[in-house]
Amino acid sequence: AYGDNVDKMSQKIGISAEAYQKWDYVMQRAGTSVDNLKMGMKTLSAQAEKNSDAFQKLGISQEEVKNSSQEELFQKTIEGLAGMEAGTERTTLATELLGRAGADLGPLLNEGTEAIQEQLEMAEAYGMIMSEKTVKASADFEDSLTTLNGTFTGLKNRMMGEFLPSMTTVMDGLALVIVGKTDEGTAKIEEGVEKFISNLGNTVPKVMEVGGQIAITLLNALLDSIPKLLTAGIDMIVKVCL
Repeated sequence: AYGDNVDKMSQKIGISAEAYQKWDYVMQRAGTSVDNLKMGMKTLSAQAEKNSDAFQKLGISQEEVKNSSQEELFQKTIEGLAGMEAGTERTTLATELLGRAGADLGPLLNEGTEAIQEQLEMAEAYGMIMSEKTVKASADFEDSLTTLNGTFTGLKNRMMGEFLPSMTTVMDGLALVIVGKTDEGTAKIEEGVEKFISNLGNTVPKVMEVGGQIAITLLNALLDSIPKLLTAGIDMIVKVCL
């Protein structure tokens, strides 16, 4: 779930999965979240498109703005802002380039350029960063899990759909009994129960068949994998012992 969130949010913000995780760590330390940058990145992109003078005030040339990716431009912008003294000018530039998100970055910018860079490097050095490949694998797994859950939900809904008419007949019968039409209501209830039992007899074998197929498939896969598991286990023991 974490990897899937990183994958989706990094795409929404417009930076790589690894950069997203690094900035998330840095911003959490400053009391904010990288997720707040979604709108800020749109503002930054718009300002870059019109080549705002605010970039030049941070020491970022027109050539750098033109040739930098959004991820690179964001880092240069943060470094430029962090290199300024806290005050009205910095707040104005941060808001102009990053929108409302820029106004929330005060605690982060107060740490200074060097401290921010150290934290970015620390996130990677301490093993906090999932690789792009691992993030993609996590997202694929989450998508597969969603598909599987949807398949089971569809099966459940189809099964319930078969039982609903008989259950409706039973409830109609109960309503007739309540209003005093006992004979007519009892007949309805009996009719509904008979339908329910008939549906149950048709549905249970189908469920057992599906369950059996799943169990057999998993068992065959496990049996096929045992030699590989044994080989891997032996290799691991040899490596540890040596």
